[in-house]
Amino acid sequence: MRYLYRIVLLSIFFFSCFIVQELQAENFSEKSEAIIKKEIKIQENEKKWQEEKVKLEAKYLKLLDKKEKLTRKKEENDEKITLFKERIENKKRDIREAKILKKEIDKLIEDIFFDFSTFVKNDVPFLEKERKRRIANVSREIKNPLLPPSGKFRRLFEAIKIEASYGFQTDTYQELITIDKEKFFADILKVGRVSLFFIDQERRKAGFYDRYEKKWIFCPSKFLDEIAKAYDIASSYKSPDLVRLPIGKIIK
Repeated sequence: MRYLYRIVLLSIFFFSCFIVQELQAENFSEKSEAIIKKEIKIQENEKKWQEEKVKLEAKYLKLLDKKEKLTRKKEENDEKITLFKERIENKKRDIREAKILKKEIDKLIEDIFFDFSTFVKNDVPFLEKERKRRIANVSREIKNPLLPPSGKFRRLFEAIKIEASYGFQTDTYQELITIDKEKFFADILKVGRVSLFFIDQERRKAGFYDRYEKKWIFCPSKFLDEIAKAYDIASSYKSPDLVRLPIGKIIK
């Protein structure tokens, strides 16, 4: 009986050991499988990270290249901005100088016009309406703020040129004149800018404009025919010929 009991105990012991070994073996297998799976996962993650690293490095190099390009572009833009600022400052300086120059030019034009209009006013009074109208037109143009200085100069010197041309012309026209409070229409003969003669339409009286006295005066009757002849020649009524006219002395 004791012997049988021992055998049973031994059987139970060996069976328990076998069970424990089986359990240990199974547990080891599971752990090994888990470790292998974990290792595989790690390798897969390392591969992914390696691929991601390559992508990130390529992206980094690309961004670095882009940064260098942008830096060069920024430097170029900074240089352009500096040049533009210099140009703007130069333009501002030019504008300031242009404003100063414009004021000086306007003042010069006004001074020239004043001298010109004063000269015409004090000159021998031939073609007075035409010349006064021209002076008024030039004055209006000079005061026009929309007209540039070049336009004002052109208008002024056109008028001066016309006035200068009178010195090379011999003209005839009719005009109402006054002598000793007597008014009458007369035929006027302009000899350049030297002398201005008149003869009445009845050809009975003649005279000239006295620059010194600044008035019309009668001349001796001996000059009546000569003045009439000169008037007819200037009007193309007679062929050119020599005439004697009382030019008088030159007043400086």
